[in-house]
Amino acid sequence: MVGGPLHEKEVVNARSKIIWVSVLSLALTMAVSPFLAAMFSHYYLTIPQQTQFFYTLAAAKGLMLAWSLYDLRWQYTVTKIVPAGYIATIYVIYWIALLTFYDRALAWIAEKDAIGGLGAIANGLLDFFVYDIGVGILFVGIIGFLVPWRLTSGTARPIADDEE
Repeated sequence: MVGGPLHEKEVVNARSKIIWVSVLSLALTMAVSPFLAAMFSHYYLTIPQQTQFFYTLAAAKGLMLAWSLYDLRWQYTVTKIVPAGYIATIYVIYWIALLTFYDRALAWIAEKDAIGGLGAIANGLLDFFVYDIGVGILFVGIIGFLVPWRLTSGTARPIADDEE
């Protein structure tokens, strides 16, 4: 039965899988996506267009996160288990981190491109991900752990439709 009740051992395994998939997904999304967007911006957009892209990204991502928070509060029962303020705080931190990583990546790419072009960028990728934004990725990974950990805690069980 899909979505049926789980035995306690299955709950522990499912929780662990949810948490680690969330951590990996969020860390990769926060490292790779802003970097690729910054590469595109650097090579294909003018400086004014880069600024416009940054503000458009900030507005679009902010609206998407607000919409998601609205849905969590009014369409689903998640905020009955986890306070909406907790989720909103995590969303704001995610939004700031995304914009910061994009901005750092854009500055780093411009610097490396001026020194040695694509070769310098390729040679410095590991340094960028480890030293320049590594702490940020670790921080985002911790956030990626905290959200599903709280959502899948022992007291956070799905509410049956007939219990509402």
